[in-house]
Amino acid sequence: MKTFLGVLVALGVVVGIFLLWRFAGESRAQLLKALQSDFDTGDLDGMITRADRVLEGTRDDVDALLAAATAYAMKGSVGFAERENGAKAIEYADRALQISPDHSEALRIKAYAFEIQERYEEAHATYDKALASNPLNFQALSNKGHAYDLQGNHIEAEKFYQRSLQVNPTGEHALLNVARLYLRQNKFPEAKTALETLGVTSQNVRFRAEAYQNLAELLRAEMNYAEAKVAIEMSIELDPAVPQAWVTRGRIRMMGFLDDEGPEEVIEAEIQGYADKAVSLNPNQAAAYTLLYDLYSGVGDTAKRDLYKKRALEAIDKDITLGQQERTALRSYLESEITVVESHEGGDEAGSDPR
Repeated sequence: MKTFLGVLVALGVVVGIFLLWRFAGESRAQLLKALQSDFDTGDLDGMITRADRVLEGTRDDVDALLAAATAYAMKGSVGFAERENGAKAIEYADRALQISPDHSEALRIKAYAFEIQERYEEAHATYDKALASNPLNFQALSNKGHAYDLQGNHIEAEKFYQRSLQVNPTGEHALLNVARLYLRQNKFPEAKTALETLGVTSQNVRFRAEAYQNLAELLRAEMNYAEAKVAIEMSIELDPAVPQAWVTRGRIRMMGFLDDEGPEEVIEAEIQGYADKAVSLNPNQAAAYTLLYDLYSGVGDTAKRDLYKKRALEAIDKDITLGQQERTALRSYLESEITVVESHEGGDEAGSDPR
């Protein structure tokens, strides 16, 4: 069984955990195995419960405080409940910092909680403190790169992702996000290398699911739809709670119109269902509304087209999965494309894929 210290990594949140066994009848090995299972399966509530049980006996256990802070930060990011869970992550991180003021991981987790709340100035300042305490904190390097990425500064983002990978070549967060960056830049070979590395080295279902989702997008961009279908089904099988995977599935299914894969109404209903699933996971998933905007532009349903254009525009600024440049590009796409569609009265021109 691999050690937990310095290994716990999930969606931009890493913390070393080495908790002494404190539960009746539970050995250290059993506890570590349970924590590893919580991590790999994404059971964040289980992590919090275990950490809080430790803290009931020892309120100043830094490792337990960091475990809880990590889980709350992950819940904020994965569950799209950034404000409430981000505040809880900061609360636990601050308790750890009262005990150990220069603790690099506590500072990094606090910075990440700021990041998911889009408090970027505070996030960068706190990441810098984490790196001053430990310049080799590869997750802090990657997190800082991600904050730059969301702000639209892709040069600084790539620089910090690469610095992180120099320290840890299999760092999950850096591999996933540098791959996403390369995809946006149409650097497909570089993106594929990062995604394939992530797919074979990560034990975390969420990271692997997101790796396959991005691989599906890459294959779709290459018009390799057969392999893209395989990749997106693998993503959803690994973790059906990734909203963007359902959007990608819908984008791939939309090719059924061109390939004559069945009755239009059947394909239309399937795509609507995929988009609805994405929105059920993230109500502000602008890409899901854009998918439906494109769908109903293509089939000539102007009422639904206009409805989903409106919802997409309303969601853009609330969607934390989008960086600043992506928000600008998506808004421009929706506003300019609707003008073109309306000028043709019939509204039968399908929009291009903004992703």
